[in-house]
Amino acid sequence: MKHIALFLLISFLAISSCNSQSVRKLIKRGIEKTTSKDYKGALIEFDKAISKDSNSVTAHLKRGWAKTLLLDPKGAMDDFNRALKIKPDN
Repeated sequence: MKHIALFLLISFLAISSCNSQSVRKLIKRGIEKTTSKDYKGALIEFDKAISKDSNSVTAHLKRGWAKTLLLDPKGAMDDFNRALKIKPDN
C-alpha cells in the first residue's frame, strides 16, 4: 500500500512539473510574439497557457497587456482583475 501511495505521489509531482514547464513555454512564446508585435498570436499563446493553468498570474497579466495592445480595454481589465483575485497581495 505504501508503494502505491508513493508511486501516485511521484506521478502527480512529475505531471505537475511537466504542466508547469509547458505553461512557462507558452508564456515565453506569447512574450516573443508580443515583442514582434504579433499581438493576436500572443493572445493565442496566453490563452493556451491559461487553459493549462487558470491560476497563472503571469499568463493573465501578459494576456491583459496583449488585449491592451489590441485595443480591448474591457478584456484587459478582466484579465488584470483575475490576476488580482488569484494573488491579491501583488
